[in-house]
Amino acid sequence: MERPDENWYWPLFGKGWDAFGAGGRPLRAPLPEVKEGQLLARVDAFTVCASDAKMIRLGTEYPLFKGRDLRANPAILGHELALTVVEAGPGMEKEWPAGMRLGIQPDIYLNGERHCIGVTVPGGMQQYLLLDERVFRSDHGCAAFPVPDGLSCAATAQLEPLACVEAAFRQWSRGGFDPKGKLLIHIHDDVQGGYVFDMDLSHRETVIVDRGGNAEKVGLGFLRDAKRASSAREAAEKFAGDGGFDDILVVGTPGREEIAMLADALSGSAVFCWLPDREPSATAPLDVAKVHYGKINWIGAPTKKLSDAFAPARQRFELKKDGTLLIMGGVGAMGRMHALRALQLKDGPETVVVTGRGPERLRSLIDALEPVAKRSRKRIFGVAVDREWEKTIRALAGEKGFDDIIVCAPGAEPVNQSVPHLADDGMMVFFSGTGYGERAEVPVGKMAAKGARITASSGSAVQDQMKVLRKIMAGELEPDLNVSAVGGIFAAKEAVKAVAEGTFSGKIVIYPQLADLPLLPLGRLGE
Repeated sequence: MERPDENWYWPLFGKGWDAFGAGGRPLRAPLPEVKEGQLLARVDAFTVCASDAKMIRLGTEYPLFKGRDLRANPAILGHELALTVVEAGPGMEKEWPAGMRLGIQPDIYLNGERHCIGVTVPGGMQQYLLLDERVFRSDHGCAAFPVPDGLSCAATAQLEPLACVEAAFRQWSRGGFDPKGKLLIHIHDDVQGGYVFDMDLSHRETVIVDRGGNAEKVGLGFLRDAKRASSAREAAEKFAGDGGFDDILVVGTPGREEIAMLADALSGSAVFCWLPDREPSATAPLDVAKVHYGKINWIGAPTKKLSDAFAPARQRFELKKDGTLLIMGGVGAMGRMHALRALQLKDGPETVVVTGRGPERLRSLIDALEPVAKRSRKRIFGVAVDREWEKTIRALAGEKGFDDIIVCAPGAEPVNQSVPHLADDGMMVFFSGTGYGERAEVPVGKMAAKGARITASSGSAVQDQMKVLRKIMAGELEPDLNVSAVGGIFAAKEAVKAVAEGTFSGKIVIYPQLADLPLLPLGRLGE
């Protein structure tokens, strides 16, 4: 493969659209020499992510840019990539021959330090990309992998976002308590007896809140050596430390605000187990970001038997077979991917409902996916969020509510709007990022008393991309149906703006080698 001399690339020099590129155009620079441990790859395609627009909007206010001088050390965005090997460094030629097509996992850890392609590491908004040892020797193995020649560049670039969707339906959290961790047991003041604690509660450190002196009555008298706190607030301030409690066990039925306070004291990878003795409030005002970004297992049971909370039947992570699914705020690219996955999932839901504020994007999504629904003998509906939308939603959900709800729009409002429509044993998937501190009515009481599920995910791993790749090659997923528009490298800025403004319902694919291709909706390609 012929090695090019120069490279068009889009640098981010700071905050705002004027800091992206120079005079509305990319820059051009000579390509560096490929050294040992490095690989030069051609960027065949990249898809634009909403986080790219967010990074441009925030500049150094973006968490992963904190403390970085973007003027002196500009970022090159783009993490959803389709690559082809151009040249491998000394000793790597045999394993990574020129012409090999690659997919890549952009979220990389090396020696425990995070390196994100398209954020802290130069990304794919350029024609050629230099990969180094962080990709090939990461803590979790090699982050690059070959893809079949029959896979389109658009599909390859979508492996990462599709993997994020796929990863939302596997277990990231722990399945049980951590005996090496720190446990907080909160016993409510007027709790009734009849509890059965038939699982090991021996932790490295245990703290008990028992203002009513009910430990003996409920069967926890054996924890006499545990540390004591007078309230959830004191327990958090005195014993949680910076990381929070690894496990929290709630015995009895505290009020909404106390549940919220306990949830605030969780670590990011905790188990929160609630055994109520009467029906609690269905929801509590929890920090949306903590639910979304944390790998927390929210479990409970109304039977007062601890092992019942951990029963496999109460730990569902996949969409319900032949059920009903609501995708809240689903007219964007990721919502469209969720809808496509649900429609093509063999044992997935029978009815998919997508809500959105933009009627044009909603119509575009339904037009693209309705044929898929018919082939799969399923139904898909689009509901515009207007004055009558909840009436329509209730009619589509039926009396029991939706079996599954995926929240694809950021903020508390989509959560608060969708929670009333969740079935008692339904599953709510938090998929969209929101800033820490914003609270929403999370159905944690319904989880404890009725068997509802609360799950969340952020990001993916190589194994998730491999699963998506297998599904595509087996004909079980058609990622090209997600594409709404295409363009060349000079159209990248316009493309990111289009994502920020919600112009299209699906993905925008940029082909850097087609430099002058304007940004075009698929329907206009014939022009």
